[in-house]
Formats: sequence, C-alpha cells, structure tokens
Amino acid sequence: MEKTCYRTLRAKSAPQETKTEFWEQFQKDRLNPILFFDGEIPDFANFSAWLSAKDKDARFVTGGTGEVKALYWLNNPIGKNAMIHFCFLRKAFGEQEAIGIHVVESLLHCKNGSGEYVLSALVGITPKPYRHALAFIRKLGFRIVAELPQACYFARQNTYENALVSILTKEEIPTKEVQMGGGGKHYSAPVAQEVEIPAPAPVEADQSVKEAADEERRRRAGAFGHSKTVLTSGSGLTSPANSQKKTLLGA
Repeated sequence: MEKTCYRTLRAKSAPQETKTEFWEQFQKDRLNPILFFDGEIPDFANFSAWLSAKDKDARFVTGGTGEVKALYWLNNPIGKNAMIHFCFLRKAFGEQEAIGIHVVESLLHCKNGSGEYVLSALVGITPKPYRHALAFIRKLGFRIVAELPQACYFARQNTYENALVSILTKEEIPTKEVQMGGGGKHYSAPVAQEVEIPAPAPVEADQSVKEAADEERRRRAGAFGHSKTVLTSGSGLTSPANSQKKTLLGA
C-alpha cells in the first residue's frame, strides 16, 4: 500500500504563493463563513496579516507532493495547554482523520531541549451545531468536557450558539493506523522528532491586524444592527462578540 507522508510549514515563513494558493482555494470552497463565523476575513491582505500575528503559531499541512491540504494553528495557551484549530480544504476532506492525527501526535509528543514535553494537552471550543467538526475531533481522541451557553457569535445570522469544550492528552490519541479514502492509502503517525513546535506564549495580537479589521467589523455590526462592544476573538482579529476560540473544523 502507498504510504502518505505529511509535512508542516510555518505560515509566517511560507512563500507568498503558498499563502495565495491556500486563500484562493479557501474562498472557492466557501469556507470563510464556516471557519470565521464570528466575522469573515475580508481579503487576502488581512488573511496574510492574520497568519503572521504574534498571538498564534499557524502552520500549513502539505501532502507528499507538496500540495497544501490544510491549515492549523495554536493560540490561547494556559500553562502547557493550548487551543488548536483546523481548517481543511475540500480536496483533503477524505484525509481529515489522517492529517489530524499526524498533527496532534506530533504536537503532544514534541519535546524541548531539556527532554520535557512542550504541551500537556490540546483544547478546543466547537460550536454545538457543527456536528461534522465534533465527529472529526472525536475520531482524534478528543473528549467533550463541558458546554458553554451562547459562547459562539455567528455574524451572518446575528445570533449566538452554545459551544462544546473538548480536551486531548497524549495518552488519548488513537494508536490505530488510519485508513484513508482514495486509492487505499494509509498513514502512520510520525515520531515527534520530525517536527519542531515552540512552546506557545501568551502575547498581544499585532495592533496593525486589529486596526485593519476594526472598520470592517464595525461596518458588519452596523449592517446587522449589532451594537455590542467589540472584543478580541480567537482569530487574532476583532469580533462583535467574545467568540474567543475558533472551531476545530472538520469540514
């Protein structure tokens, strides 16, 4: 059987064409309102700035041929725990579980120069209506630990939805080999030494990113008749509500 190898590419240092390719496909796939449900990113310039903001460690995931298939990022660290978020391009929908396990196993088994694990757990907050995303994270071993009432603001609908809090430790990662769709491919998760993930640090998002999005958020809030205080969201931009952490997106 053919073995698929995945690699991660730090978004901050990724070639411009890689960012452009992802953005264009992201828009064609109509994923913007699904991922950034609390306020869409309006254009490529803002997307590029969002990727480079200091409040996150964002990475592209590529396949064996170098084709970009997904994006994930870490933010909102609490000690040795961090929030994780996924976005898959539609062409990679059949590989979500394989890519997801590659990412979480690499992260949770990563050690620093002293031989200590960098992360103890990964955390997610997923809108309760996102059943596809919840099915995805459960396949990765995440367990639901709490429900937050009206935690996610959906800008297009101008409404709030409940969110489910999930957690994954290294002991909970599935050890089985993941069967992939499309040609009988398979994937075995990599050893941690293949990736280098720095310990995330809580820092302020770039002011330039916030300022670039403020006007767009105010315009959208005005269009919806929404006059609540503008707060910082988990995307590193601003949002009409404190929908602080993005979904662990499975589709």
